Parts: sequence; C-alpha cells; structure tokens
Amino acid sequence: MTVRLDCRQGDFARARLHFLRLREPHQLRLLEDIPRAEAVRLAGGLPPYTVARLCERVPRSLGRAIVRALPEGKRQGVNLILDYRKRI
Repeated sequence: MTVRLDCRQGDFARARLHFLRLREPHQLRLLEDIPRAEAVRLAGGLPPYTVARLCERVPRSLGRAIVRALPEGKRQGVNLILDYRKRI
C-alpha cells in the first residue's frame, strides 16, 4: 500500500525504497497491478540486476515496456544480464 501511495504522490524515490523491501512475489504483483506508466517509472530507478530479474518474471509486454523506457546505458546493461541468464 505504501508503494502505491508514494507513486500516486509522485515520490518515486521513496516508492523504490519501499518496493525493494518487499518480497519478490509482492514486487511482481505490485508491478502488474499499478498503472503501466507508474510501473515503468518505478522500475527505471531500480538497480539493473533487479530490473532484469523482475523483467524475467512479469508479463512479457510489461517487461519490454520497462526495458524500452530505460536510458541507453542501463538498457544495454539489463539486456546483457537477461541474455546471460538465458544462456545459463
């Protein structure tokens, strides 16, 4: 509930702190439940490994939207992690 409230208030830095404290199943459910624009903005400020891990587990369209919205350097890093994880 706190993460959703923070997102609605536009405090994405605080939302990310609360988000990272959640267990993975709750993180995934939250990303799927909040509006896509908020999910993309929230995920964009997370560490690259976290973004990659979440993108593997959310619906494909949401994962693509998150990765596409990342800045170029971070997007390359996340794609590199995802490619590596597919190979192992």
